[in-house]
Amino acid sequence: MDVLTSLGAFTVAAAILTVTPGLDTALVLRTSTVEGPRAAGQAAVGIVLGCLTWGALAAVGVGALLRASHLAFDALRFAGAGYLVFLGVRLVARALARRPAGTPAGTAAPTPGPPVRPLGLRVSAGPGRADDRAEAPTAERTGQVAHPASGDSPPSLREQLDGLDRAVFRAIAATPTPSLDRAFGVLSRAANHSVLWMAIAAGLAATGTSGRRAAADGLAAIAVTSAVVNLGLKPLGGRRRPNRAGDRVPESRQVEMPDSTSFPSGHSGSAFAFATAIANTWPPVAGPIQTLATLVAYSRVHTGVHYPGDVLVGSLLGTAIAQLTTGALEHRLGPKSH
Repeated sequence: MDVLTSLGAFTVAAAILTVTPGLDTALVLRTSTVEGPRAAGQAAVGIVLGCLTWGALAAVGVGALLRASHLAFDALRFAGAGYLVFLGVRLVARALARRPAGTPAGTAAPTPGPPVRPLGLRVSAGPGRADDRAEAPTAERTGQVAHPASGDSPPSLREQLDGLDRAVFRAIAATPTPSLDRAFGVLSRAANHSVLWMAIAAGLAATGTSGRRAAADGLAAIAVTSAVVNLGLKPLGGRRRPNRAGDRVPESRQVEMPDSTSFPSGHSGSAFAFATAIANTWPPVAGPIQTLATLVAYSRVHTGVHYPGDVLVGSLLGTAIAQLTTGALEHRLGPKSH
């Protein structure tokens, strides 16, 4: 078979695969039918962005990292499987929640529930920032868990934890700390886009071989954590940012409110990913960096852009992902030297 024949066969096969409907096409068609053309367009944009994101991650070496570490690859596989299970459970739960009490199974509810949003896309609540607008004092916004009326089921564990989380946030907001407000604001801004950690990594790299290895591991851990948290988990969480006006967070503390969802905290994840990677690679310098990471994580609550639960989960995720990342790098690059 000559070159032209091979090229022609490849072109025909590629064209057939391109026009053959796949799962992404089915999702767009389903969304267009159920939710309209606007939602379908958003779903299509989300699919394309997902493909571009994976291509970018593969270009910077995430694919090589997964190939080098069976543990990281298995973690990604199980995370994907868990996500699919989560979607299924959520769809079933929403269907059950829309059915009034006493409605037989298989009978449609008289009123539809909220539409399922495409992965990674947020539907704007209207013009302006939705985060700080005053809202009606519902139980969700105030953090109070309503006591069930006679015959009603008690609040779920998730509702109780959410109420506790909001109560801790309001307690921190109500505690006057004028001497600390400016410092935590500066620290929180310095960690935007991991600028603080990149500056520290540059300083470590200038100290020699051990510092360069530690800096590289720290930045790699931040890259993987940021991808997992910001591209994978935040769109799934869907938790709104705190209402700083309603919870009376002092204006002297406030920093710019991000547009992304609140859970989990990306700043906390990156901070603890960097600190954990440094501790694994170059323990002598780990103490001050871990302390700084803790202060950065707390600053996100102090400035009113995250609830304590967001920060706690983000910190745990960053720590776990950094352990996987540094283990994979050590397997690929060889043992580290101190």
